[in-house]
Amino acid sequence: SGAEGIIDYCLQFCHTYNIEAVKLREACEKRDIPFMSIETDYSPDDVGQLQTRVEAFIEQIRG
Repeated sequence: SGAEGIIDYCLQFCHTYNIEAVKLREACEKRDIPFMSIETDYSPDDVGQLQTRVEAFIEQIRG
């Protein structure tokens, strides 16, 4: 039992956290864990697109 996939959710233009996302992605790749990075400005306008991306990621994991 472990992670089936990881979603990294980060504030747009926040360089410090985006650097950590690279390390997280590399760790996931080494362990064959699906990884998705999302950058947002926390605008309500993002909700529909984010929902679609997350749903597609979940479908990919479940196969």
